Amino acid sequence: MHSLIKFFLTLMFLIVPFTASAEQGRTINVVIETDKGDITLELYPEKAPVTVDNFIQNVKAGLYEGGRFYRASRLDNNPTAKRKILTLIQGGKNEQKQEREPIAHETTIQSGLSHLDGVISMARLDPGTATTEFFICIGDNSGLDTGSTRYEEGKREGYAAFGRVIKGMDVVVAIQQQPTGSRAKDDDDWFGQQLINDTVVIERVVIQ
Repeated sequence: MHSLIKFFLTLMFLIVPFTASAEQGRTINVVIETDKGDITLELYPEKAPVTVDNFIQNVKAGLYEGGRFYRASRLDNNPTAKRKILTLIQGGKNEQKQEREPIAHETTIQSGLSHLDGVISMARLDPGTATTEFFICIGDNSGLDTGSTRYEEGKREGYAAFGRVIKGMDVVVAIQQQPTGSRAKDDDDWFGQQLINDTVVIERVVIQ
């Protein structure tokens, strides 16, 4: 009898740490379905709870359906770049739908995430203004991390990374390679040079 009790106690000690560890590593998978193919994301609610919840609430509200990937930043369409060129795609917003309220900014110091290949992060103007739009990194964009010297003092809050692509990076790269620049005013219009001529439609986003 004592041996049986000891066995169950030992089993419990083995199970509890495993469960706690699994909870700390909890993830949410989401699929972005586009007219160029599907992109599967792994989101990290334990690392970036505010940002992940915002993204999930946007999905549930249908705010991404009919949205677009409209920006592709790459080495050949940054003719007047003064900093290291970013390599990413940006989009998400459906202009016909009302955005939700902006969210608090979660730094990469808080999340422990870095803007490396496949990482998804929120687009914004000033910290604390992110709502719907996001971008996906292609290659090393760690200059967007908090504290990076890419930006001058006082503007180094970085961007809020919250997940990464686990399937469909070929689709991300294909979107980045779409022709751009037809709406640029001139060579000094760096943002116009990065606008995709024929934007890529987000058909829907599905939480798995």
